Amino acid sequence: MTAGTRTVSYVLQALMIVTLLSAGQAFAWTRTATFENEGTGSIAQGSTAFEVASGSTTITTDKVSGGSKAAKMYHAAGDGGVMGYVSFPGAVGNGGEIWARGNFYFASPWNWACNPVIKVLRGAHIANASGGNVGYLSVFADAAGNIVLSNEPAGVQKLTSAKFDVDKWQTIEMYVKLSTGSATFRIWKNGVLILEDTARTINSTSDYADFSYIMSNWNGGSPQNQTQYIDDFIWTNTTPSQKDSAGRPMIGPTSGTGTGTTTLAAPTGFRIISK
Repeated sequence: MTAGTRTVSYVLQALMIVTLLSAGQAFAWTRTATFENEGTGSIAQGSTAFEVASGSTTITTDKVSGGSKAAKMYHAAGDGGVMGYVSFPGAVGNGGEIWARGNFYFASPWNWACNPVIKVLRGAHIANASGGNVGYLSVFADAAGNIVLSNEPAGVQKLTSAKFDVDKWQTIEMYVKLSTGSATFRIWKNGVLILEDTARTINSTSDYADFSYIMSNWNGGSPQNQTQYIDDFIWTNTTPSQKDSAGRPMIGPTSGTGTGTTTLAAPTGFRIISK
């Protein structure tokens, strides 16, 4: 292949990527983290875990929501966050959709104190056409343990009275449609919709989503030594077959039959907020 031919080839490849991104997604994909194939006690990185994890995020059999293993996250007092990271198999652009679901267990004694939030599930990082940071679409916790929707591209943060549970497994799921206009951002707890917002989720039609973080930041630092467990994560840009009570597609909660679990219950005392 000549230099001129290679140049034409590279240009065509770049044009194909731009075209695919403008259609919302390059291809259908699903990424999971079940933690089943990694060695107990090892850092939670590998084929069925995160691509990158902090040293205090390890494989455990202590508490699981499914299978025989989960990931244990130890928060030392003053720690600004432990984390797990996954990149998406393909970028998701304007018009594309992302579902992110995971199971969380916060073990007592547990203290939510933070300043101002804990970044529990940063489900989608948004980048601009040059790869620069636009912001994250996330599920946060506040200092009272309330579930918070955070849409950094639009500068929107919304609170509900639905809380994270302590000493029981819970399924948290979020969905986003990437758009500068006809956008949607939803959060479910245990399969029940608790938040929906329609503010823009990207700032430009050339923006795209490329990776996700779990428990990446504890603003103000953890107030004490404490432990949580996570399990059975799924990220996908493919419409799931399951639906909630109103017919909205979702990955849905797991059965909650692992060790240290209780049957997942619908959240109570919340209000649905739509913009």
